[in-house]
Amino acid sequence: MNTQNKSTQNSYNWFVARPIMAGYIVFIILMLISAFVTFLSYQVEKKNNQRELSNIIKVIDQNIDQILDNSELAAFSLALTINDSGVPVDFEKVAEEILKSNSSIDAVQLVPQGIIKYIYPYEANKSALDYNILKDSTRNKEAFKAIQQRKIVFAGPFELRQGGLAIVGRLPIFIDNKFWGFSAVVIKLSTLFRNAGIANTENEGYKFQFSKINPDTKVREYFIKYDNNDLFSRAETSFIKVGEWTLQVAPSQHFRSLYGIFALAAFGLLFSIISALFVSNILREPAKLQQLVKEQSKELVLSGQHNNAILQALPDMLFIMSKDGVFLYHHNSAKMETLAPPEFFLNKNVTEIMPPLLAKEILANIKSCIEKNKSIVHNYVLKDAEENRHFEARYAKINENEALSVVRETTWQKKTEEEILHMNEELRRLSEYLQNVREEERASLSRELHDELGQQLTAISLDLHWIKKTEPVLSKKILHKIEDAITLVQESAATVKRINTELRPSILDDLGLFAALEWQVKEFNQRYDVKAHFNCEAEHYKISPSRSIAIFRIIQESLNNIAKHARATNINIHCFEESSNLKIVISDNGTGFYEKDISSKISFGLLGMKERANMLNGHVHIKSAPGEGTRVEVCIPLEHLDEEINFRKSSTVTSNDA
Repeated sequence: MNTQNKSTQNSYNWFVARPIMAGYIVFIILMLISAFVTFLSYQVEKKNNQRELSNIIKVIDQNIDQILDNSELAAFSLALTINDSGVPVDFEKVAEEILKSNSSIDAVQLVPQGIIKYIYPYEANKSALDYNILKDSTRNKEAFKAIQQRKIVFAGPFELRQGGLAIVGRLPIFIDNKFWGFSAVVIKLSTLFRNAGIANTENEGYKFQFSKINPDTKVREYFIKYDNNDLFSRAETSFIKVGEWTLQVAPSQHFRSLYGIFALAAFGLLFSIISALFVSNILREPAKLQQLVKEQSKELVLSGQHNNAILQALPDMLFIMSKDGVFLYHHNSAKMETLAPPEFFLNKNVTEIMPPLLAKEILANIKSCIEKNKSIVHNYVLKDAEENRHFEARYAKINENEALSVVRETTWQKKTEEEILHMNEELRRLSEYLQNVREEERASLSRELHDELGQQLTAISLDLHWIKKTEPVLSKKILHKIEDAITLVQESAATVKRINTELRPSILDDLGLFAALEWQVKEFNQRYDVKAHFNCEAEHYKISPSRSIAIFRIIQESLNNIAKHARATNINIHCFEESSNLKIVISDNGTGFYEKDISSKISFGLLGMKERANMLNGHVHIKSAPGEGTRVEVCIPLEHLDEEINFRKSSTVTSNDA
């Protein structure tokens, strides 16, 4: 074993002493391997390309055979239109059906005695009528061949009298063993190529040549031809006997199949060069590797210092715990006060230190974070001699057997949150109290306007009417002044009535909430050019005055917002019961808005609506989108709906706190 190790070491030392020579050896070996692999790949690619060409030409042969078979069947069907007297019956109808069912045929003909007498479609081919094909020496050879063989013969491609290159299949017709003429089908060359798949395949990287030996000149004519003869030196060739046509297919680019081979050879060369340089550099520069190791070691030390500085700056306490709940390590640079010194926890199980229920939760969290590889937050409370102390622990997986626990005391935050909640509750009570005071002031002012100012205006109006009637002789000027005063008093009375109604509608106290809402909708329709509709299915519910005025103000504020901002033309207000709640839905067809926009702005009207709903233990929800209108949903629990709201108790608490 020692001898073998020594021999290996000597070989390594030899290469280390001759790095350039070692690079040359590696280059030659890899180049030989690459050349062999490239040659094998070339042979495989060559066979694959030839097989692909063979498959393509086979498919096109089959397509052409299918087209010609369908054409022969079409010619035979057309021949059946000729009755025993030699007269075609329903030629156009049958011809139309043939062309509809066979997209590879462009025209059909009946050629009695070699003269084209019947043709379909007519307009595009009428120039061929009365053409005698048997007398045309350039076109009659295949026709006579068809008569002689008594079967269909395809002629062409040649130029049609009506224009365009096409092939023509002529089926000879015999009646009582006497030649009658031909049933012919015309297939344009472009149609043949399209249906055979030649046109589509050309776009996929292949080229075709389609040719035939001219029966007159004995010279091969090409109907698809490319000047690049070298391209077709590797072509696949097929001879279509029925028309004596020759079809060839070749790749559109001469070296298309060699691109992958060239790339492989280039890769082999490049890989050989890179490998040789790599080996040479590795053997030449072992000292650099040692230097690199030293530099990386230095970076690791520096990184450790950085991590230690980060740990020292953390305000939290860190524990590393085993999967079974044993404290393995602690770090408390911020000197956070704990119920026991952190050293007390080391090498002890959480079940020995923490209360049983809390220990069970900690073990479950450690297990969950390790199994799911997911950070877990755990809030818990510990009691000391003076107070309850709140903590937040975050667990993160280190490996399959250990987890990191970051512990932070949150007692101060919890106290702050409780104070904020208490303050919010006090503010809510104050808001409820102010709402009630405002409504009481409105009611008081409304009563004073009605009882005092209203009566005084009525008395003044009566006195003015009495003066006007009892004084027979009054100057026109005085009479005019009295009439102006009466008008002014009446207008003032109307204004007082309107203000009185706006302060607190008397109908709300007399007839209840739903009658007041119906009245409010009518008033809204008269004041604004909007059609508002009110539909109530909850009239049988008894609602206390304080709750009625709160709900009424919510609906009133919603209508005011629609009038100011919505530009709506239609409003629907629907009151109904849903899941033990009184639900009121106000919807309009206005401009709408983005809900996030209204959330980011302070709208005292909307805040007031929500606060009034909160007073009733309900809520207000607004849905809207630009161009889709707005929908306001007010939901109030039916329970205690007939009871008054106890504002005074809330206001007393608020005052004492103040």
